[in-house]
Amino acid sequence: MTSKKTYWMADGQGAVALVEGAEERDRLIPLGWADSEPPAPDQQVWMRHAEHGGRAKFPLASVELWRPRG
Repeated sequence: MTSKKTYWMADGQGAVALVEGAEERDRLIPLGWADSEPPAPDQQVWMRHAEHGGRAKFPLASVELWRPRG
């Protein structure tokens, strides 16, 4: 079984999210998201909590600090 390709997508404010699969990428485009380059360390990225599904934006450089919290 092959894994789905991932894509960096940017929202209307320039924050980015790593999206899995062309279906999800194509779903976001009509909602105002666009293909993007990988983020810079100070750029905002969208994160989703694996257990409860909550979403929030963080600077990319802080992701590793927050990872132990879920």
